[in-house]
Amino acid sequence: IYLNSSMRVGVSPDGLTDDSCIELKVPFNGENFIKFASFGTNKSAWRWQAQFQLYTTKAERHIFAQYDPRNVLCNNLHFVETEISDKDQSTLADAIPQFIEDMDAALKNLGVEFGQHWNYLKQQRGNKND
Repeated sequence: IYLNSSMRVGVSPDGLTDDSCIELKVPFNGENFIKFASFGTNKSAWRWQAQFQLYTTKAERHIFAQYDPRNVLCNNLHFVETEISDKDQSTLADAIPQFIEDMDAALKNLGVEFGQHWNYLKQQRGNKND
């Protein structure tokens, strides 16, 4: 799902309804599930992922869930609704344009312009049909 037609900002949530994004993690390390389910502790990166998905999709709600099939003596699915943080949304609104500018400068140093990859992909698909 892209923020707009420029296709510069996008997300791929695990689920989407009319007003909600859903993200489901199956942590490699059971410790992450236990901390999340027992104490509400979550990785900082996952908090930002939720805020970024809210920002990009303009969803009203975000459900963050973790599932750990190894937990057999307790509920092995835990989820919370991530609240929209005005502060985080403001940070993203400021940081994303700067990131795009920095990325364009890096691509320019490589002799590439954003969007060229779409033409390359079209060419590759066309060559497969020959």
